[in-house]
Amino acid sequence: MRMLTRPTARTLALSAGGVAMVVVLVGCAGAGAGAEQPQAPAMPTAEAAAPERTEPVAAGPTTETAANDEPTTVTPPASDVGDDAADAAEGDEAGRSGPPFVQHEEELWTFETQNGTMRVVLPADWSVADTSTSLMNHDGEDQWNNFLVLTAPDGTVLRYYDGYGDDVGAAWEEFEVVEQRATASGQLAIAYWGAVGDRVTADVILGGLADSGEPLDQVWHERVGRNHMMGLSTADGGGLYWFDSVAEAEAFLASDAAQQALDVLETVELLPVDQYAMP
Repeated sequence: MRMLTRPTARTLALSAGGVAMVVVLVGCAGAGAGAEQPQAPAMPTAEAAAPERTEPVAAGPTTETAANDEPTTVTPPASDVGDDAADAAEGDEAGRSGPPFVQHEEELWTFETQNGTMRVVLPADWSVADTSTSLMNHDGEDQWNNFLVLTAPDGTVLRYYDGYGDDVGAAWEEFEVVEQRATASGQLAIAYWGAVGDRVTADVILGGLADSGEPLDQVWHERVGRNHMMGLSTADGGGLYWFDSVAEAEAFLASDAAQQALDVLETVELLPVDQYAMP
């Protein structure tokens, strides 16, 4: 297995349209050579002092204040759009002969992080659990870290983190980007599979592509010391979806759950808010 080492986030960035995407290295030790399969970086949780990774493990920020005991769950505001649409449709029908015409438009709502670092457009029936908190970063300064769990009614889960840069990721023996879309602020929503040994994972992430074409699951704003991670997660928070074959992984990426995740990620807008901005 090969491991990727990433440039120091405070000195390098890959710029694209005013927004840069890089993966961050903050001086962690190299991963153990005997790992049987790489684990893509898990989304950080507010209970941890820093973004965690299952393999390899590296140091992260230390917690100065404890995370909220209970997450704040945000749901879309009530709307009478449906009633208005029904009235309009009824009026149209009165002036039109022939079979009725029905136009369906999905109701959406916009969520923004507490300190304004990210906004995303969600279907009306999605909810957001927010356990964001202030942590002490590697420079010994308080920095706001956003921890979000976005959940669809069918159980599809997207986890989002932004805050102080973290460590290294893992490299796949084989990989393929199945689909990619430009996001609202110029990053990529990527659906891909990665294989190591006889196991294959399928994932949908906010990120970019390395020179090799390999998906990178972190994005970084030029001149802003904050990285952003967002992607699919199993409902139990265990991380990636694993399969026994490429065919199974590709079938999952074509599923409604994966396509819905791509739709949401496509709307993500990252904002160049100051590194130490607080709510």
